[in-house]
Amino acid sequence: MASLDQNFPMLVLSLLQGSWCQEYVDVAILHSLTGTLAISEITVVQAEILAIEELNAAGGVLGKQIRYTLHDGQSSPSVFASKAQSITTNASIATTFGCWTSSSRKAVLPYYEGANKQLWYPVQYEGQECSKNVFYSGASPNEQIEPSIFWLLNQYPRNFYLLGSDYVFPRTANKIIKAMLDKLGGTVIDEQYVPLPADAQQSADNQIALSNYLDSLKTRMPQGCVIYNSLNGDANVQLFTLLQQKNMSAQMYPTMSVSITETEANVIGVDKLFGHFAAWNYFMPDPTTQPKTFTQTISQGFVKRFRSRFGNASLVNDPMEAAYINVYIWATAVDKAQSFDVDLVRQAAYGVTFDAPEGTVTLQTNHHLSKYARIGQFRADGLLDIVWANQNPVYPVPWNQYIPETTGKYCNWALSTNTSGSYYSQYSPPQINIALLYDPEQSKILQSQLLAIQKINTVLSGVLGNILVPNIVNINWDSTRIAQNLQNASAVFTPALNLTQDALLQSLSASYSKALVYVPSTVGQTNARNVFRFDLTVYQMLSRTLPWLSSFKIDAFFVVSDGSPKALEISKYVKSQWQTKYKFLGQANLTVMGENTLQIQQMIQTINQGQATRMVIINTLPGYSPSIGQLFSGFRNITAKVKILNTNLEEDQLVPIMQGSYTVSTYFESLLVPENQAFLTTYTGTYGTNKVTESMVQAYNAIMLWMNAVKQAQSLDLTKIRVAQYGLVQSSLSGNYQMEYSNRISCSYRIGKVVTDGSLAIYRFEMGIDDTNTALFVSPLKAVQGDPDYYGPVLIPEPLSSPGRIFTLSMAVIGCIFIIVLWFWVMYHQGMLVIRRAGIKFLTLTLLGSLLGITCVFCIYTIQRTPLSCRLQYWPQHVGFFLCFGSLLQKCMTVYAVNKKRSAKAKPVKANPIRNVAGLVLLIVTVLVAQYFVEQDVIETLHYTVENGVSYREFDICKHTPFGYGILVAELLTCIIGSVLAFQIRDVPHPSDEAMHMGEAVYVWAFTRIILEVVIEFAPYEHELFFQLQAWGEIIPNVHTAVIFVIPLWWRVRNGQGNDESYLNSRHRSRNQSTGAKSSHIANSIIKEGPDRNSLGKSSSEQDLLQQIELLKKEVQSLKEKNDLK
Repeated sequence: MASLDQNFPMLVLSLLQGSWCQEYVDVAILHSLTGTLAISEITVVQAEILAIEELNAAGGVLGKQIRYTLHDGQSSPSVFASKAQSITTNASIATTFGCWTSSSRKAVLPYYEGANKQLWYPVQYEGQECSKNVFYSGASPNEQIEPSIFWLLNQYPRNFYLLGSDYVFPRTANKIIKAMLDKLGGTVIDEQYVPLPADAQQSADNQIALSNYLDSLKTRMPQGCVIYNSLNGDANVQLFTLLQQKNMSAQMYPTMSVSITETEANVIGVDKLFGHFAAWNYFMPDPTTQPKTFTQTISQGFVKRFRSRFGNASLVNDPMEAAYINVYIWATAVDKAQSFDVDLVRQAAYGVTFDAPEGTVTLQTNHHLSKYARIGQFRADGLLDIVWANQNPVYPVPWNQYIPETTGKYCNWALSTNTSGSYYSQYSPPQINIALLYDPEQSKILQSQLLAIQKINTVLSGVLGNILVPNIVNINWDSTRIAQNLQNASAVFTPALNLTQDALLQSLSASYSKALVYVPSTVGQTNARNVFRFDLTVYQMLSRTLPWLSSFKIDAFFVVSDGSPKALEISKYVKSQWQTKYKFLGQANLTVMGENTLQIQQMIQTINQGQATRMVIINTLPGYSPSIGQLFSGFRNITAKVKILNTNLEEDQLVPIMQGSYTVSTYFESLLVPENQAFLTTYTGTYGTNKVTESMVQAYNAIMLWMNAVKQAQSLDLTKIRVAQYGLVQSSLSGNYQMEYSNRISCSYRIGKVVTDGSLAIYRFEMGIDDTNTALFVSPLKAVQGDPDYYGPVLIPEPLSSPGRIFTLSMAVIGCIFIIVLWFWVMYHQGMLVIRRAGIKFLTLTLLGSLLGITCVFCIYTIQRTPLSCRLQYWPQHVGFFLCFGSLLQKCMTVYAVNKKRSAKAKPVKANPIRNVAGLVLLIVTVLVAQYFVEQDVIETLHYTVENGVSYREFDICKHTPFGYGILVAELLTCIIGSVLAFQIRDVPHPSDEAMHMGEAVYVWAFTRIILEVVIEFAPYEHELFFQLQAWGEIIPNVHTAVIFVIPLWWRVRNGQGNDESYLNSRHRSRNQSTGAKSSHIANSIIKEGPDRNSLGKSSSEQDLLQQIELLKKEVQSLKEKNDLK
């Protein structure tokens, strides 16, 4: 054990060397040089002295040599406090390097804050602190404790025994660990503490207590568990001695220590530590081997210089390296500030980087260093082999985000830009709460989600000025607790869901009704208005894969299923495409985790009996399991040439036995997409070397899509975010993709071939939207009726908010009122005469068209837009219009023809059955054409929606194609032509009342329809009221028309009256008889006396009068000839 006596001569020598300098700056070194903690702190003092001596050799700081004074805290917080009081009242001391335990740091903190002095603290600690007067160069919990817990959860059974010294750091650290394990699915077996020994008796008592704790643990957990060790000082010697004595090996009771380094290993005994673990940011490299994850030259140079100064047998460790860093960063900040003033140095220190032995570190504005997290395993020589490490520095988070009371709390001591002279400190910025459903078996998905959140909060400066605060919700909790944690979330992001989890999510739908839910993949059928899925649909997966497999000239196929809904869909789709072409050899339903040896043997026998020569096996089993291992072993006994397609295996589940099989996925790790390369660098840098999978990528993509949709909507409103993300093209790790109205993504897909080491080589690649050299686009919807993957685009009423929408809505209301008033005025003021005299055919067709028009209202209110709802809206609406308007137009033309012939020939008009039949045929043809266009429009709309996107302001999927607009144009042209023909009735000589009224009725009907189409049909459907306006704009005229037509129809059917031509002819004969005498009188008066100018109008010109006189003369002559004939 190194003692103060052994090192004191060197320390005195260094002190004397500093005192010879005439120009110097004083610094204090405050550590335990005696007592139980001296074993750890003396080496830290040596590292600080080494850095000071190196700086002095290089010229010092601002031309001054650095002179240090030693202060012994004696392993006692009270002594530390006394020494701190002395240091902070000495104006000549520029700064302090010191402390080890959190108790000692907290004891001195009031003195440094009161005197505005600066302390540089070199040891990892529990966090939950952020003082303006302390710089923390040791690891914060998210740089040491949290990574070690994640690693242990993936390596060992999830049972933890927490053991620590009874002071601030172990208790707070264990509080964090318990909160993490609660969320991440671990179990705390027990939690025990021993005091820091003040004397020999206390040390002996601690040994007895530790022995009892281990005996109890061995009894309770004979199968072993993880021991998480936060003991300090001599208690570590006792712990590992007892573990060895009680035969509690590192294999059964692996111990993760956060206070034991290489320097303590020799004191504890390297044989006792062998196989156990320690979590730090820096480990001493083996000089004979290439060190892992940090620079060899800098790290080994540090070791070489330290040994040269303090002895060749000296060891270095993490706190020593952190203390060494502190001195250099302080010196750099002083040089940057060109001053020793505490406030100026503090501000200058922010952003300072240093090429440390562990790698390049950066001092952040929260007074903590971005450091590298590493886990080492003790070797037989007392050094540690790195078993896990990240490759990028971790941004420090002093306020732990797993503990509820500090969730969302942050720290920033940078000088405020808007308040001169003031500082930010502990603060809670505006936050958006999101929920991360966590499956303990899928920790990598959580890691990718946390990376996305970290990128949004740090690189992208949050969302709309808010930071994202994730709430990790363990999916294995009881449903009540899950529901409580989901209620306040703005968005919910899930792992890949198995069948049970999928059902759970559906049962909790009421809990997240105010949140959008994003699912990277599921074997179930989760589908709701606010649930968005990122996995490939069956159609996306197989629509182009099956034809590609067919190119191998296969003659049979077989399906292996686990019985899940997705597997059954795959089986159904494969059989629908292939069963008529190739021999179907059967389907095997295997239990994923079960032993299915006999069943697999029977399956192989069945396949061989099928006598196929080339066949395809579709494997839908999820994940690697014993069943899959047996399955692929059995495939080697198949006599036919086999192609195996895996539809539900992730890249990290592939093993060499699967060599030669194919996998369908949107993502492979080997993609050269720039975003993917950046993500791989970040992921491996943060979490070490792990295989990245499709589910991880889609979980990451989901959060980024939601973030971009929030920015696009400029709102946290649920509906606005949903609307904004539809059609939003995103560049992702796997290429571009976009969210469609079906709540599924359109994206690229790839076929990979498993090579010898179990990894994937991209064998076939179908590119997605907006990729370079766009090839095939894979849509989540199939543009034919009956696609099992089609759930229907969602009709979304949007809240009325912007002035533009209020204006549009106002115009629609005014238009509807104008149409209704005009319609009633025409029908009652002029149209009733025509209707009362109409024939049965006209009344029947018009009534039928009106009733059909009314029925479309029920479909306009349909929330789920599907091909059926499109047809139910389109058929009644448009066919009803053509019937009603067509019969009205035919009526108009009949009246027009009757009056024209009457004027030309002056004799009764006979009924023309050919014309009536032609009119009826024209109506039937119109209906059939409308049907065709409707059918085509529905089909093409679905295709168009998923492939080209639709403006988010337009939600009615039935009206966004050339076919749909073709119907609209046909209606408008029909209205215009009808209006022109109706207006031409006025040119007929002496038009009857029927002709005049009929023309005006057609004209008004046409005008009404044009207004309806333009004002309402083109209104943006962003509020439920727009749908109601369209509905009532359609229904009121049609209901009114139906009512006023049904009474005349009933009356005419009852009295057996005929068609309108016979009625008009009878009216014509009666009017000729009643006007004969009057016509003779008018003719004689005109011939003898000339026309009555007053009756012709005072404003007529002479030429017009003469023309009218000539016409009247001809009329009179004609009447006289008729009278003479009679």
